[in-house]
Amino acid sequence: MTAPERKRVLPPLVRRVFFALAAFAVVVLLTLVTDEFTNLRIATIGYYLIAVAGLTLLTGLTGQVSLGHGAFMFIGAYTVALLVNKVPSFPLWADLLLASAAGGLAGLLAGAAAA
Repeated sequence: MTAPERKRVLPPLVRRVFFALAAFAVVVLLTLVTDEFTNLRIATIGYYLIAVAGLTLLTGLTGQVSLGHGAFMFIGAYTVALLVNKVPSFPLWADLLLASAAGGLAGLLAGAAAA
């Protein structure tokens, strides 16, 4: 195969990160143009999607049993609830981003302790 015939293909990780960022941008744009009730529905779909994706990765691809998955989902959900009630000036996308960071930090701490 000569040089002009080769296609440039991005590595799988780069493609997945690109698609994840594009999906995040779409969700942010949706929350900016919809009302609060629709934002609540988008958030509900989002956290169910995150929970299902995490369980699929854990049990489906690695074959492990989930022991703390619900707890980390609870930490993220509780963080969103606190932010919505205590800091109502934050937009929904910022609440979701902070809740993801809180759940990820809790998972990192629990994983470090378990390792």
